Amino acid sequence: MVGRRLRALAKPLVALAVAAGLFASSAAALAAPAIPVPGSPGAPASQAGVSPNVVYSINGSLYSGYYAWYGPYYENPGNQVSINISYNPPSSTVSVGLCTSTSFNSCQWVQIGAGSGGATWTIPSPGNYYVDIWNQGPYEINYTGYISV
Repeated sequence: MVGRRLRALAKPLVALAVAAGLFASSAAALAAPAIPVPGSPGAPASQAGVSPNVVYSINGSLYSGYYAWYGPYYENPGNQVSINISYNPPSSTVSVGLCTSTSFNSCQWVQIGAGSGGATWTIPSPGNYYVDIWNQGPYEINYTGYISV
């Protein structure tokens, strides 16, 4: 019985809302206004091809001589990729790299020390990129930080 009363009340309310223009009666009226997307026609030139950054939290352990690869991340020219980490023990030597593959030789390495640091790279050409942490030793490390792509 309550259900019938609610349905009976709902019909006049919907009719009133349509009459007041609160509900659209066609798909054209429901269309949202166009918003320029970076890199699309009509987007500001300063944003063309540059994606907003996403931040990923990272953590882990690495034995001496081991790597931790993150990615791949597809990036456009002009985008920036950065990594910042803290690690223990700070007496171990650690490098971070931006890489075009999971090959050691494809990386641009930056050495960090004293238990924390990071690097930022500007992407030169479109493609997939990896961020790498390399524990050069002599001790196993525990690390925490973030990658911004």
